[in-house]
Amino acid sequence: MSTKTHFQEFITRVVKFMLQDDLYLENWDKSEYKKFLGENLRRYSEFTSDHKNIVNNIGRLKQNCKFTIEAIDEVNRANSNSWNDLKKVIHQEHILPISEAIRQLSAIQDKKNEDSINEVLNKLEIIVISKRQRDLLDGATGVGLKSKGETQERLDAINAKIHEDYYQKRIK
Repeated sequence: MSTKTHFQEFITRVVKFMLQDDLYLENWDKSEYKKFLGENLRRYSEFTSDHKNIVNNIGRLKQNCKFTIEAIDEVNRANSNSWNDLKKVIHQEHILPISEAIRQLSAIQDKKNEDSINEVLNKLEIIVISKRQRDLLDGATGVGLKSKGETQERLDAINAKIHEDYYQKRIK
């Protein structure tokens, strides 16, 4: 069982409420409802238990996220801790796409089943990949998994392996 931050617990409650709300259920497929849920899901894996945002902060990313071997190679080659330098060669990827999480949450039959909701939310994490790997996922000549697919399926499609020093990293 994973340990959640207080913020993740809060988002879990918000999502559970939304999935049980009649107005949301009637309109979940409309853009503003998807966007609202998506923004909440996006933030799920972006804040530590001490309320610090990990996005665009290489130190916090290294403490809280998995990195692919190729991403670490790029960081080492860049020889910099400046995000402005590193963002040219690495990318922060919600490895379970937010749109995929929305699809999975909307498909849950028993909207009161916290285990089913948590199963989806527990897959939400940021993994740092190289820009080349991002282009493979997202690009027109890529593998077509920009907004869909499970974590391992997406990593396998771009032949990405998690660096051994970062394998156990999770937001905390």
